[in-house]
Amino acid sequence: MEELPKSFDFIILGTGLGSSLLSGALSRIGKTVLQLDKNQFYGSEYTSFTAKELDKMKDSLPKSIQNFKYSMSETDLKLNRINVNLDNNVLYSRGEMVNLLIQSKAYRYLEFRNIGSMLTSMNSKMIPVPASRSELFQSKHVTLLEKRKMMNFIQKVQLLLSEQPQPSDENVKDVPDSANRNELELQKLFETFDTFDAYMDSNKLTEKLKYFISTSLCFSSPNVILSEGLDRLKRFMTSLGKYSSSSAFLLPQYGASELTQAFCRMSAVFGGITILDAKSVEIIYDSEHSNLIQKVKFDSNEYEFGHLIAEKEYLTKSGQGNESFHQMTLVIPENDWSKCLDADSKIEIIGDEEPVTKSDHYIISSAHDKSRLWGLCASSSSCLVPADHVMISIRSEDKEILTEFAKQFGDPILRIEFTVLDPSISTDINQSNLSIPPSQNYYPDYDYAVTWARKTFLKLCPEAEWLPAMPDPSDIILGE
Repeated sequence: MEELPKSFDFIILGTGLGSSLLSGALSRIGKTVLQLDKNQFYGSEYTSFTAKELDKMKDSLPKSIQNFKYSMSETDLKLNRINVNLDNNVLYSRGEMVNLLIQSKAYRYLEFRNIGSMLTSMNSKMIPVPASRSELFQSKHVTLLEKRKMMNFIQKVQLLLSEQPQPSDENVKDVPDSANRNELELQKLFETFDTFDAYMDSNKLTEKLKYFISTSLCFSSPNVILSEGLDRLKRFMTSLGKYSSSSAFLLPQYGASELTQAFCRMSAVFGGITILDAKSVEIIYDSEHSNLIQKVKFDSNEYEFGHLIAEKEYLTKSGQGNESFHQMTLVIPENDWSKCLDADSKIEIIGDEEPVTKSDHYIISSAHDKSRLWGLCASSSSCLVPADHVMISIRSEDKEILTEFAKQFGDPILRIEFTVLDPSISTDINQSNLSIPPSQNYYPDYDYAVTWARKTFLKLCPEAEWLPAMPDPSDIILGE
């Protein structure tokens, strides 16, 4: 390997999502970046691998992945065609990540699948969630009165959270500016209702409608505060219909690790250096200030830096921390999955450019008492499983609800379970020259990683532009 410079503007430890976003952004503005990962693969806790690699991967998983267990009953040939994502997440069509991919043009490194339908567990069957107008009016699981109530509620919330002023009584004189009416109305609601559930009650929604909205559209528990519930519903409704009339989500074709690799590629294009399998990485603390990181040692050489970005994996030696959520992945025959679907799951969706009678990707959700789960069911068209099989990847903050939910699918050909931790690090570490990316989040999308990376970037480089668009190849002019 060519000898590296002994000093960098930034050294980044790990190739997780937050780390890779910063790597791409910093290299993009001309900063010198060295990104090291002790693993042979990109992504850290967002990585992907084939089922055949399970034995090898279980010994190199990040410390945030605990209690990792799996069982399988298939031939080696078929297992080699099953791709497992440690973070089988989805993207809101108008979420922070999709907007950033478009803004930076990093989408050119990626492929996506549109998620066509949403299902929820009710009466021992997976039934379609009436998310769009066309689905709502076709649904046989809600009455005509419920359809009107749900549509009125959605429209009311959209109007309330929009930037456009609400229509009001012309006789009202005490509102200083029509643009502030929504804000005043929201403030009044926050003072009146503690929870989103109480606000839905005030709109006389039935228990079934409340279940659809809170569990399937907001991915939240009944006792979530009103502001959070409204924000989650807004995120869903603003994304609905962008790429399909009945969809609000996109799925990275080859898993979340492709997102991390996209920004690592961007970093490389602009001079960043990424090295995998850097097993000898060592943090060196200042001799006078034992809690201040001074250098990074790698391959017997010491490297100085202006600022260090280090994932918690590199700052802790234990596998201890707070439980974020539990995840389970199942691979089952497509016929077993079809038996769990309600007949109305296959109705034709009106309004698309072409009639759709069946979706091959679903967002799934379920609730048991106060516990919730959500996840993804993907067919072989997503490159995750072989033909005639589906992959179900579900997550919950309550492990028992996952076990109960999985019982309806019988014996899978592959079953993987693990707990995601937010690893603990010493509170004594001096963070004046250190930034620590966030760990995985339970909820859909990666807003948390994008928000952290953007804030950190603007703090480190306040005069620079955050991830501007990469030039098109045809616009690049070689030196004379």
